[in-house]
Amino acid sequence: MVAEKTCSDQVFIRKQEDIQKVKDCTVLMGDIHIEGIDLGKIELSSLKKVHGDITVKNLKMTNLISFPKLEEARRLYFGNNIRLYQIDLPELVFSTSIVITKNSELNILDLNKFESARIFVLESSQIKILKMERMQYARIFDIHNNSNLDSIELPLLKECRDKLIISENDRLEKIYTPKLFTIDGGLLVDNNDSLMYLYNFFYLENIGDLILNGNIEELYLKENAKINGKCQLSGPEPFICEDLKSKIFKLTNVVCECGNKAAISNSAESPSGIKPKKLGYDNTKEIKNTNADEKLKNNVAAKIPGESKNNLNSGRMNRKVKSSSTKCRMIMSKENMLAIYLVFLSQVFLLHYLSYPNIF
Repeated sequence: MVAEKTCSDQVFIRKQEDIQKVKDCTVLMGDIHIEGIDLGKIELSSLKKVHGDITVKNLKMTNLISFPKLEEARRLYFGNNIRLYQIDLPELVFSTSIVITKNSELNILDLNKFESARIFVLESSQIKILKMERMQYARIFDIHNNSNLDSIELPLLKECRDKLIISENDRLEKIYTPKLFTIDGGLLVDNNDSLMYLYNFFYLENIGDLILNGNIEELYLKENAKINGKCQLSGPEPFICEDLKSKIFKLTNVVCECGNKAAISNSAESPSGIKPKKLGYDNTKEIKNTNADEKLKNNVAAKIPGESKNNLNSGRMNRKVKSSSTKCRMIMSKENMLAIYLVFLSQVFLLHYLSYPNIF
């Protein structure tokens, strides 16, 4: 058994000799910065715990980064490594955040034992299957702009405290989250052109916002699931949106909104200084989720503050106008009736005179 060795210094790896300085460290109290080194493979085989951050960026030649024994690190950032093909973190269990962004050749990501992170971001990679078999918790889970990704498999994921964001993954066809039961901030699925069916959300019982944009035709939720924020849908065909809206209403008693794009792209800074893409909301008015509110939609006075009084005063004025008009009509009616009556009598008299001239 190899004895543990704790190293306290911050480590900067810019050449081969720098790797030798930490090759025997099992615990590192500081940060690791790997940048600008021209090696095909970088492996730190002894490290188990890093109490600081691991930053790997702007590598031009490296195709493999490996931490084969690493179990825990505060934060990890892999960014803008143009030839990086594989990241190995097979023993990693916990990190505050993992941000993997703009590694345009990245095909393999080994995080099979990873369980929990506040922030997980995977952006602009060539990964085909994202499989994290032990992942159980995240605050923000953001997967976007991975052009080759066709499957996301998170069989043990139970909770996202903030957002689950899946966007602009052109080939994505499957999202597998069979045990996910709460997304407090919201579920945002945006512009994944090949994604049509969301079958695996049948345990999902608590959602902040539900925003679905794209070609989605089916969504399976737990019956009586709660949508506590907005529900906005958009797709290529209005009738598909209306059909999905109806199905969601039957499951949740929530009235969703169909229309144009309900989610837009913006930026949110990550702990590593990166700005990975996030999805935000538009200013679309929130739709309430009760039948009573549906009735209120037709009652302007009940919907708009201050409108009740104005409408009431307007109604009184209208009643006064109507009352005056009625009086005028009544006066005119009496005069007309008298004239008609006199004409009637003259005609009767003339008729009798012509019929019986001898009497007169």
